[in-house]
Amino acid sequence: MNSRFNAGFQRAMIHMGLRHPIPMRALLTLRWILILSGLVLMALALTFFSAEVQLLMMLFGAIAACLSDAVVRYRADQRAAQFEAELPDAIDLLTLAMDAGLSLEASLHRIAIDLTERSKLLGDEFLALSLALRSGLGRAEALADMAWRCNSNSLEMLASLVAQADRLGTPMIDAAKALAHGMRQQREFDAEERAGKVAVQLVVPLVLCMLPALFVVLLGPALLKVSEVLKEL
Repeated sequence: MNSRFNAGFQRAMIHMGLRHPIPMRALLTLRWILILSGLVLMALALTFFSAEVQLLMMLFGAIAACLSDAVVRYRADQRAAQFEAELPDAIDLLTLAMDAGLSLEASLHRIAIDLTERSKLLGDEFLALSLALRSGLGRAEALADMAWRCNSNSLEMLASLVAQADRLGTPMIDAAKALAHGMRQQREFDAEERAGKVAVQLVVPLVLCMLPALFVVLLGPALLKVSEVLKEL
């Protein structure tokens, strides 16, 4: 039960970028401290305090119990979104290196060095991938492990393409180019979707902020004149 309870949090820590066991244990310990503190606070609220104070203390207790999970999962989602946004550039560099005649392993090592100067996230992950390949891990398996670490659907697709290329003997570069093109198209579709939602999201601020001020400006003078006329009567 304890291992299942911690499994999701440990997976989120890996997706957040933690690798070393010491900071992972420290964060896991902090999580348990916050959970126990929240439970103790709620128990004290129910036992010793009045109804008004109970609600406030139970609210703080619930926030303390859920704080670590919420922060870690938020950071993990942010990192995954950043990785997905920057990955098409890395795939383009990979195809350029393979076009120049390098193998997949050599291309991955080369772009890992180049990406370190542009993006620490991509550089570190591709360098870890290159080291895994040099240690003897299979290409598809190493890419699948990287996709799991980074919580990346695009890398899972690349791992599937590599596995298919290894199994059927098809050229890897064509699959990489198709994947990069598809990822860029998906990014454009996502941008268009976000742009289409802006008009809907502006309705609430428009109604709550701008329209009342507009009514005051337009109807204010007329209402003042009406009130003056009524006073004279």
